[in-house]
This record gives sequence, structure tokens and C-alpha cells, in this order.
Amino acid sequence: MSYDPIIVDNYTHTYFNSGNQKGNDSSDMFLVSTLLTGNKNYLQWKFSIKIALAAKKKIGFIDGILSNPASGETKIVDWISNDCIFRSWLLKSISKENFGAFVFATTANELWNELEEHFSEKIGSMIYQLRRHIASITQGNASF
Repeated sequence: MSYDPIIVDNYTHTYFNSGNQKGNDSSDMFLVSTLLTGNKNYLQWKFSIKIALAAKKKIGFIDGILSNPASGETKIVDWISNDCIFRSWLLKSISKENFGAFVFATTANELWNELEEHFSEKIGSMIYQLRRHIASITQGNASF
């Protein structure tokens, strides 16, 4: 799933909720019903999260489109508040066994990138091992 970059004028887009977070954007909510438990369900989890965030018009916090505004801008407080909510949503969707490795990410985008780096690297290694295993079985059954 890819999205075209959008230009956000002074961070006054629907990505932001200022003031108290209520309803659908509360840090108490869960984005997806399935926890990220490891390599086996990472891709499913990843796409479920992206769908949920896209539906809420919040995906810019994880894909880097909406980065931290300059410290002098008045919207930085709203950006920090929203980013914390999105990090909370992501962290709540990670199993207890994996939680500790990612809890110290400082932004939702950083957390997303760390998850991608950690799990996609392992998935690539698993695919390589599987291909080697299939090749050895095929070669072992070949008769010359």
C-alpha cells in the first residue's frame, strides 16, 4: 500500500487533533485486534495497521510524511500529542515478548522503521533458508 505525499499547510490538516483526545483518537483504543507476535504474523499485522491508520487519515505519522515541525512552530505541541497517541496505538498492538525491544522509540515513525528493520530482516533470512531447503530437496531427487 503506497500513498502519494501530501503537503500539509502549517500542520493544520485532519491528521491533527488539538486539545483532549476523545472518541476514535483516544490513546486507550486498540487499532487492530491481533497482536504482533513475531515473524510469522508481521506482514499481516503491518498491513492491518496501515489500513487502520489510513482509514483514520493518520498514516502520515508512521510513513514520515508528517515529521516533527520546527520547534518554534505553534503546532509542535499538537504534533507531539498526536505522535504519542500513535506510538501508544502501535505499542499496544505488540506482544509483551516483543514490547521491550521497541518501547524506547522517540516517534511513531522511528518505531515503525525499527519494527520494519527488525522483522523484515528476519523474514528475508527465513525466505533465503526456505529457498535453500527447496533447492536441496529438488537436487536430491534429481536423477542424472
